[in-house]
Amino acid sequence: MEIRQRIPNGESQVNRAFTLIELLVVIAIIGILAALLFPVFAAAKLAAKTSTTISNLRQLGTATFLYAADADDTLPMVTEGFMGAGQLGGYTFNLEFGQKEAGRFDPSRGSLFPYVKSTGIFLSALDPTATDSHQSFAMNGSLTVFPPKPGLLRTRPLTTVEKPAEQFL
Repeated sequence: MEIRQRIPNGESQVNRAFTLIELLVVIAIIGILAALLFPVFAAAKLAAKTSTTISNLRQLGTATFLYAADADDTLPMVTEGFMGAGQLGGYTFNLEFGQKEAGRFDPSRGSLFPYVKSTGIFLSALDPTATDSHQSFAMNGSLTVFPPKPGLLRTRPLTTVEKPAEQFL
């Protein structure tokens, strides 16, 4: 469709408008490109969340070993079960112990918090329940003094851990 306009010097100028078909083709091309790129963006988002989680775990591991260096080579204590709720001294503070869920925690009142200074370190971007519990990570119960009992569990000195390279924290 052409529209002719007269300009002041007497000559005519042609303005060309887009047809409906041309507009639909452009929209279809944009839609196809978006459909191709959305999976790429989703994969990049997942990779970013995974990277953040690994970084948080590394920082918690570093904080744990800094705590152990300050505490005569002993790991932070662990709160366990209903008896551990409300007791200070664990690596995190257990506000309430859940029956169906993990419970709710306040990492800022735990013994590792002075070494990390951020409650966000205790969360995983991959954990959908993190906003409810305020914590995504737990400490290995096999590092506690046996026999374990509910409440505040003491942990073993690092030098007594057998095969430490094979032990997860």
